[in-house]
Amino acid sequence: MKKTILMAVMILVACSTFGQRAKKAATAAVRQSNETLTVSLAHDDDDAITKVTVVVMRDGDVFQYLETTEWLEAMPNNPTEVGAISRHDINFDGYPDIQVYLGQYSNLGLDFYDAWVWNPRHQSYVRVDKYHEIPCAEVNTKKKCIESTAAVSFSKSCYLRYDWKKGELVLTKREELSGEE
Repeated sequence: MKKTILMAVMILVACSTFGQRAKKAATAAVRQSNETLTVSLAHDDDDAITKVTVVVMRDGDVFQYLETTEWLEAMPNNPTEVGAISRHDINFDGYPDIQVYLGQYSNLGLDFYDAWVWNPRHQSYVRVDKYHEIPCAEVNTKKKCIESTAAVSFSKSCYLRYDWKKGELVLTKREELSGEE
């Protein structure tokens, strides 16, 4: 029995795409494999979306509720796509995190998301402060940062780079880009 368990752990660690320590790799693989994520949307009387709730289920039981009520002062251009979930390692610690699509806003096509990262010490997801304010956020695994290139007008755009510093997402670069370059 001990050999079987040891062999399973060794295979799990060998197959881990994260290449982290055995304990971290085993936890990430188990946590991801037995989680089910569902989304519910709350609407007001005008049918505007007022809240997105992600329910994290483990082995059929509710593990955690993740809620966002962060909305721009408008209805998204694509309300039927709001609530789409993606799993990324947003903070590059080897654990899959949760990103939820909040919609596309303005005539410039700015997509917004909210995000929660796994906190291994507390064994729960923690909301990433201000992530919902980053237009067109993209996880760059090579540079280990969050990048955004978004239009600020029809002729100009802005590049933003966010890096993780002491567990916080911090704006480290901002560059105005002209459409004439």
